Amino acid sequence: MAMSSIAGAFGRVLGTRSGIRLTAYDGSTFGSTDAEVTLSIRSPEAVQYLATAPGDLGLARAFVSGSLAVEGSLHRALTLLVEE
Repeated sequence: MAMSSIAGAFGRVLGTRSGIRLTAYDGSTFGSTDAEVTLSIRSPEAVQYLATAPGDLGLARAFVSGSLAVEGSLHRALTLLVEE
């Protein structure tokens, strides 16, 4: 059974939202290289925060701890994440 990449797994959750690119500590990427913002999942702790407290709380914990970084506008990243 093939292992899924971290960025690919989160990309499947986000779906086809344009404007967001994901990179992860395992070297994987998801999304367009010309996206408005890039979310960098820097460590397994970020995955833990996002998986155990999905939504705003997990995202905030990962960001504040430095396990998740935003390249580009934080405001735009949050806006893109809540748009459907």
